[in-house]
Amino acid sequence: MFEILDTVCTPTKGTEFSGSVDLYAREDTLIPVGAVTHVPLGVIIDLDKLRDTLQSLYGKSVELETWWHTYLKTHFLELKCRSSFPGKYNLLVANDVGEIDIDCPDELCLIIYNPYMPGKKATVIKKEAKIAQIRLMKHDTMMMRIETTVKRSGSIGSTG
Repeated sequence: MFEILDTVCTPTKGTEFSGSVDLYAREDTLIPVGAVTHVPLGVIIDLDKLRDTLQSLYGKSVELETWWHTYLKTHFLELKCRSSFPGKYNLLVANDVGEIDIDCPDELCLIIYNPYMPGKKATVIKKEAKIAQIRLMKHDTMMMRIETTVKRSGSIGSTG
């Protein structure tokens, strides 16, 4: 379901029963003390690949368009840091857990905060570092019956 921007960023699963997929830093990223920085993860959501995967799993049907539209309205991606990340880097994920709409058009990134502490220095996250986990989640927001016809025009912060 992803377009891979750099082969070092190819998502992986740690074990057969892992609930999330691991993501990697696409480039060396300097995070100054007191700063919030976006660390690119080298993947973009590819809705065509996701649709092809779902079609191969469930087959083609006359109601595919309706089903696909409903699927897009009932799923999102949950992005978080790996459990070892805070201890290894002494950094925090700025928004705790990222909720990424399934129609996000841009490269995914982890938003990192390097908190100020006396004597602390800037931190570098190296290219290929396994820093994040992502999973596809189902939600029932449709049940709230709040609709919009607004089409996405950007990524982080683009909807308000």
